[in-house]
Amino acid sequence: MSRAKREMSIKAALEWAFGTEHASLDFDDLAPQGARPGMSTIWLMMQRGALGCQIDGGGRSKTADDAETIAASLANLPVAHGGKPMAADMAAWARAGATPDWMPDATPRCVPVAWRNTKHGYFARAEVVGKEVITYRGRNTEYDLLACPVTYTPTAQQIGMARRRYLGWYGALLHLRYDLGGDVLTHIRLTDSMPALSPWRAEVNGSQAA
Repeated sequence: MSRAKREMSIKAALEWAFGTEHASLDFDDLAPQGARPGMSTIWLMMQRGALGCQIDGGGRSKTADDAETIAASLANLPVAHGGKPMAADMAAWARAGATPDWMPDATPRCVPVAWRNTKHGYFARAEVVGKEVITYRGRNTEYDLLACPVTYTPTAQQIGMARRRYLGWYGALLHLRYDLGGDVLTHIRLTDSMPALSPWRAEVNGSQAA
């Protein structure tokens, strides 16, 4: 009687493979010369088996086969889903049990460009932006026009980049869940469970409800 497979989400499976089993990425190209890019993970695993290759080398107990398969799939992440840079980031996030920082609660704030420290505390640093002359009782008095340069942080562009990065990670998870589906994994069955697609929308709706 075969043992029932463990059910995991794709995110949990990555965290198990890289965090618990300490799998590592192997970007070595095993494809024959002239082969098209993006070969399936199944083909790569067959070639690794034929060549006796493993994801990890000595120094500790052998990594679980399913963890090696998950690592191989991630190492072969298509360029359309971020390729090697995204794969490396996803492995690091998985080891830390983390998700990409989509900058929750981030709102552009107007802040001074520079500060000055006085005995009364910190104050925005002002700059001379012009001159003004006031005539009083026949006498001209010139004084400086001061303004406090400001900036916005984080910028809308920074927030947008962080959230596009999150969406790229989400799309890569979907690809891996499909790539590792069926009977690819021996002891794990991947569920349909996924992280929130756009958690910042829930954050906005929650604020409005409050």
